[in-house]
Amino acid sequence: MPNALGATFNQSLWLAMGDVIGLETRIAFLTGCPEASTWSGRPPSGLDTWSPTINQPRDPRWGRSQEVVSEDPLLLADYAVAYTKGVQEGEDPRFLRAVSTLKHWVAYSLEDSDGHTRHNFCAEVTDYDLGATYFPMFKKAV
Repeated sequence: MPNALGATFNQSLWLAMGDVIGLETRIAFLTGCPEASTWSGRPPSGLDTWSPTINQPRDPRWGRSQEVVSEDPLLLADYAVAYTKGVQEGEDPRFLRAVSTLKHWVAYSLEDSDGHTRHNFCAEVTDYDLGATYFPMFKKAV
């Protein structure tokens, strides 16, 4: 449960969790396990973990709030860095063990509101909010 992970403020735990997920992803890939989310219509992603979710949750009604460790951009950034290092850094520094895809890009936190969804809604976000709230975790993790 990411919310509980955020409450620990324990970066070594976040790194260890990413390490386990990266190792399990590599093992699944090497043994031929298919991707679990074939419902998407996309081919299996192979070594992509599709995690962590670090979009800043601005509204608790957002359907993915439970996937995010915190509302704090600094904590989200630190979590993203530790988790990503855990997933991607394996025994051989020349290769990524698995790939961490930081989700979901900026101002994504709208599921369904008065007929608006993330597919038909144009979020108007101020430059200040982009720089102070939405970008820090992505910038630090990348």
